[in-house]
Amino acid sequence: MKVFQSLCMQLRSSKGGSVEAAHRAAFSTSSYSCGPRKKNPYEEVDQARYSRVVRSVLACRDPVQTPESLLEEDDLLFGPVSKGKPPQQDEARVPRNWFPIFNPEQSLKPCTEPAAPLKIPLQRNSMPSVTRILQRTMTAEQLFYLGRWKQRMI
Repeated sequence: MKVFQSLCMQLRSSKGGSVEAAHRAAFSTSSYSCGPRKKNPYEEVDQARYSRVVRSVLACRDPVQTPESLLEEDDLLFGPVSKGKPPQQDEARVPRNWFPIFNPEQSLKPCTEPAAPLKIPLQRNSMPSVTRILQRTMTAEQLFYLGRWKQRMI
């Protein structure tokens, strides 16, 4: 890159005698400009003048956030977490007549119980999931942040 910059400086310093403008434009392989660098306005700030302000702002900041302070902040921002009642785990209902088409002698008696939807038990715990494995290997701090995120998502 330094070689390219020095070449640009040489081309600019020459008054175009042997180098034509068409060649100069064709030589460029990038959008890099050899012109003067644009000044950053933050470099011109009087740092000695504002150092006291910066120190006072940094001193007023809260100490390292703890889980307790994060929970208090969440309560102020989002309000208390409302938890719904978990559904009751009743015994799964089994149909009385599995195959009424194949066994017409057994008729289905009218149900006297209130019409509740049929619950089919799922075999979710037969195979470990990636989520459960990760939760078992997490640290207490990671579990705290995951629980906090879940509460905010609900």
